[in-house]
Amino acid sequence: MINNDSLEQQVIAARKNMSTEDQLTLNEYIDTHSNSAVSAWILWIFFGRFGAHRFYLKRNHALLMLILWIIGWLTVIIFIGIIILAIVWVWWIIDAFSIQQWIKEDRIQKAYDGIPIISGKSVLELTGKQSSSFGVNFDDQTDFSKPRE
Repeated sequence: MINNDSLEQQVIAARKNMSTEDQLTLNEYIDTHSNSAVSAWILWIFFGRFGAHRFYLKRNHALLMLILWIIGWLTVIIFIGIIILAIVWVWWIIDAFSIQQWIKEDRIQKAYDGIPIISGKSVLELTGKQSSSFGVNFDDQTDFSKPRE
């Protein structure tokens, strides 16, 4: 899996080789297909303890957050629930520091996905890199029919 910094660098390099019209079309594509920061923050404020912002941003452990919140309220009368609710509350606060990064990652991924749709060329073609699904460089003249010595 490609890390986000590498993905961002590839998108930036590919955008430099796109026409201005294609770049504007890509911006529209990203705005249309990526998650809204305003929606994410509203969900975090009002329904964050249920994990609604995590569901919206398609993050891991959204269902776990919801289940813990429900279990916490069901067991609050035996005081175990207070601990569970405190854990979810702390988790909710920590998520506030992650939302902007998640939105950025989503926008970068949408740009990466949209470049071939808009330009008709892959990101690797636009950046001048050649690759295959196995990471083999076809410009390499290595003869694999002979055993290594």
